[in-house]
Amino acid sequence: MGGRTLGFRVCRLAMAVAMVVAVWPVNGVTAEDRVALVIGNSAYQHTTPLTNPGNDARAMADLLARLDFAVLDGRDLDKRAMESLLREFGQQAGMADVALVFYAGHALQVGGENYLLPIDARLMSEGDLKWEAVPLAFVMEEADRAARLRLILLDACRDNPLAEQMARAARGRSVNVGRGLAIIDTTSTVTDTLIAYATEAGAIADDGRGRNSPFTEALLEHLPTPGKEIRLVMGDIRDAVSRKTNGRQIPWVSASLGGTEYILAPGATPSPAPSPTVATPPEPAGPASADLDLAFWNSVKDSGSVAAFEAYLRRFPEGVFADLAHLRIQDLKAPPAPNEPAVAARTAGPEPQPGASAQVSALPPGRFPEGSTRRLRAADLARLSTQDLAEMRNEIYARHGYVFRTARWSRHFQATDWYRPNPSGTVTLTPVEQANVAVIQAEERSRP
Repeated sequence: MGGRTLGFRVCRLAMAVAMVVAVWPVNGVTAEDRVALVIGNSAYQHTTPLTNPGNDARAMADLLARLDFAVLDGRDLDKRAMESLLREFGQQAGMADVALVFYAGHALQVGGENYLLPIDARLMSEGDLKWEAVPLAFVMEEADRAARLRLILLDACRDNPLAEQMARAARGRSVNVGRGLAIIDTTSTVTDTLIAYATEAGAIADDGRGRNSPFTEALLEHLPTPGKEIRLVMGDIRDAVSRKTNGRQIPWVSASLGGTEYILAPGATPSPAPSPTVATPPEPAGPASADLDLAFWNSVKDSGSVAAFEAYLRRFPEGVFADLAHLRIQDLKAPPAPNEPAVAARTAGPEPQPGASAQVSALPPGRFPEGSTRRLRAADLARLSTQDLAEMRNEIYARHGYVFRTARWSRHFQATDWYRPNPSGTVTLTPVEQANVAVIQAEERSRP
């Protein structure tokens, strides 16, 4: 690959709480699939090497894996390796709900555009940028493929002699080579995007005298705060860096997140009170248990899956919706009515086309074969749950043997009798499938 270290980390199976809500919108959406791109470049060949980016990237990759991200991480990458890892990230983001990018290393702004620098970057003039650097806009385009939330965290405002070198070469011309990074207008990006720099736009950040930079140190401390909304978490990070540097470095944060509140780490369940010494009837479930019960039920109620309802009953055998779950299982296991075509039952989705029952055997596998057979409209998706939309989108890729990096979908499709993973290369979707993925993602983004 040309880079020093390049690896994949696939998230572990989360506890049952995180299986219900990963990045939770507070108003209770189903489980989210998360993917993260983590790059730390230290060993620069043509400019000042840096001490901490490798440490920063390693620590962030470990943290994000614990937060149930599928992590694609690389350290000391040349341009070819960065682009290869970015390509894989874009494919994963297209099947995820949440995409996060963390980059530590050298970067610069030229003409108001930001560029991330591979370790082999050699810059003498503006014309070298397209051959030697990776535009931040390109990275953001790949992250924008995610359905719900995009987080861009850049610890990349170090003092960079290449910027001064380019500035000297550009004197007398209308090329502006600036310090630090340029402001990005999040109102012009895809909605539900948050961007954070290690320091104010146009300023220089400290690489740090400890194991991690001040910005990464604050990220490691505050990102896993249980139950705290992401904007409040970023405020804590900003304050922590300011205190650590005595006000010399103040992170810049810009967000276009709308009204949905996003929580990166699920709230901790309070410890139970000590058991009384006398026998008493069991107390009703507390607010936290009731909230989890409701959230889990909302995640499975429209699935039309026996396995999903059985999972609810295993987690909440005496839950509020236990009786209803048993009834749903009975209904799903019941044989079809005499005049009903013997096709797989599903509780939601576009109605089959006239005459489709005679062609069932020729349909692609999965609950939502129409994702690969005909162009879908937004109206076709209106009755589907958020979970159904995610399943339809991922089924399209699964039919081509895509190897899923997220534990949730890997387990889901491995449990079917038709999925055949093909790790040999990149999948190629048909034009109909490409259009349907875009329509499904648009519908997912429109959901609260």
